[in-house]
Amino acid sequence: MSCFIIMASLALTSSIFIRKNVKDAVDFAVKNAGKNDLVCITGSLYIVGEARKELLKENR
Repeated sequence: MSCFIIMASLALTSSIFIRKNVKDAVDFAVKNAGKNDLVCITGSLYIVGEARKELLKENR
């Protein structure tokens, strides 16, 4: 991830979590989301497709 993107993100939030791969990121996001929270996945079609596969693996 570009340092410029990280710096711009810090202006919007005080917390940024970086994970090694898409599976770890999806697991982390779902685990830390509250009952009424929304997990929004963005990026390339490859990234979103990989995240979708992870989300569909289990009944989340």
